Amino acid sequence: MSEKKPFYKKKWFIGIMIFLVLAAIGGILSDDEEVPQENPASSEIDTGEVEDIVEEIELTINDIVKNIIVDNLGEQTNMKHDRIIDITIEDLENDNKTIDITLVANENLTTNMTKSTIHKDSVEILEELYNHDEIEEVTLIWQLPLVDTYGNEETKNVMIVSINKEIANKINWSNFDYNNIPKIANDYWEHPAFNN
Repeated sequence: MSEKKPFYKKKWFIGIMIFLVLAAIGGILSDDEEVPQENPASSEIDTGEVEDIVEEIELTINDIVKNIIVDNLGEQTNMKHDRIIDITIEDLENDNKTIDITLVANENLTTNMTKSTIHKDSVEILEELYNHDEIEEVTLIWQLPLVDTYGNEETKNVMIVSINKEIANKINWSNFDYNNIPKIANDYWEHPAFNN
């Protein structure tokens, strides 16, 4: 009768143990090796890289503006028009920006309800935009399709609201009545159709 060897005396077990010991020793030795690191102060800055970074920052602010509008108002109006017509960002001193945004407003049952909705939408956008310190002034140019007396439809400006950072910092957004936009805006204009 042959006697069984304990498992720790078999060749396969010894082979695995040798492999594990060698792997552990190799891991310890490789951790001690230093990896040379590049000194960032000694590397030269390429002006092309700086221009790329500046361009990337511009795109980021543009993306932030688009995201705020889409998140609050949607990509399209209630009449299925594209919401955003244009976003223009102008650089000022001290890395501040002025932003002009041309948007199509939602239509409503009456002109007063449409006007009130534009005021409300303006406040929602302005409140979020002024959470970004680099924004110095925002102008919202609201448009709607208007029909003249001959039945011709044309998309025209119906309201322009401009508020700078100084005014925005005074507003308690959580308590602000959006119908006061005309009173506090730096510049405010509305189409005569809203006065009827």
